[in-house]
Amino acid sequence: NGAGKTTLLKMIAGDEPSSGGQVIISEGELSYLHQESDVQLDRTLNEEMWTALPEVNGIRLRVDQIEDMLILEECDAEDLVSELDAIHDRFKLLGGNGVDASIARVTTGLGFSTDDLRKPCGDFSGGWRMRISLAKILLRRE
Repeated sequence: NGAGKTTLLKMIAGDEPSSGGQVIISEGELSYLHQESDVQLDRTLNEEMWTALPEVNGIRLRVDQIEDMLILEECDAEDLVSELDAIHDRFKLLGGNGVDASIARVTTGLGFSTDDLRKPCGDFSGGWRMRISLAKILLRRE
């Protein structure tokens, strides 16, 4: 105990600076599951999973916003449609059309049911919230 194991892991993950020397990681991807859950309790499991992919999720949310604006006729429709076309192309390029299937695959692989995707994360126990954090890491790697 007290040998610095957790500190070493935090340095490797880039969460803590080294007080001396260097931490060199060979090529590859590193994921780190924190002991404390970073899950937002008011989001549904599905909403929380989308946050694992910030760029794709941002585009998805912007599409929803533009569609609402078009319905309410709040802005110049021509400009909004042009923006919508551009971000749809980016969404497709990033694999956004397959995210829901990936979320279903990852979450069911960790023992969640399809109905769980609609539940608020606050309804899950601490152990299940850790699974949510793990699912987000796995989704990023898909």
